[in-house]
Amino acid sequence: MKSKEIKPSTDKFARLISVLSLVVAAFAVSLSLWQYLQGQSEKVSIDINPHINRGTMKLTDHDLGDLGKVIQVPWQMIISNTGSRMLSVVKYSLFRVRLTTEAFEGESFYTGINGGLFKPNGEQVTFPLILDAGESQLLTAYVGILTDPEAFDILKKNFNDQAFKMLDAVRVLGRAKKDIYGNKATLYEFEGGSFMLDVDPDNQKAPLFMFEISTGRGNQFGAVSSDYQ
Repeated sequence: MKSKEIKPSTDKFARLISVLSLVVAAFAVSLSLWQYLQGQSEKVSIDINPHINRGTMKLTDHDLGDLGKVIQVPWQMIISNTGSRMLSVVKYSLFRVRLTTEAFEGESFYTGINGGLFKPNGEQVTFPLILDAGESQLLTAYVGILTDPEAFDILKKNFNDQAFKMLDAVRVLGRAKKDIYGNKATLYEFEGGSFMLDVDPDNQKAPLFMFEISTGRGNQFGAVSSDYQ
């Protein structure tokens, strides 16, 4: 008995190749669209450093009673455009937040908390702030800290509303056995003017702040920071 030769259907084979081609083409289009959207998306990095002694501190007239009095201190902020296209920052906000069980719960705002953003030359930032792709801006953010009335009065007495540096404030308050937040502290002074302020780790109480910017495309980016983290 002769075996029967089975020939593949050229019709079916052609249809299969056609379907596979469409799938590959659709995948290529989807990939190109995803890559395009990724390229169009805004990417921002915000770095906050409260420990760089830039600018001068400001005593304000904002008295919140038992909550404390407001002192505005300079913190360093670096905003970087890490995306591939230009963006514009149109709004800057500053809030005090609480961190509970690894989540942020609640935002609070009070008079004097946001002392504005300033450029290295002392000029206040005006919006929109334009950032080219890959560009970074070094700024100073004035953060309104609520300190206890006694610490505030010590600073007012020593500096008489004159501009003063953060390190000078730390030394003066340390001699009164306090830090700027009213925590108990010990000051060690050395020859040549050097000093060290020691605050017990179990007594390091400082607020947590949220720094948030909004772009012209409606995106929001934020970073949190505190003196004691």
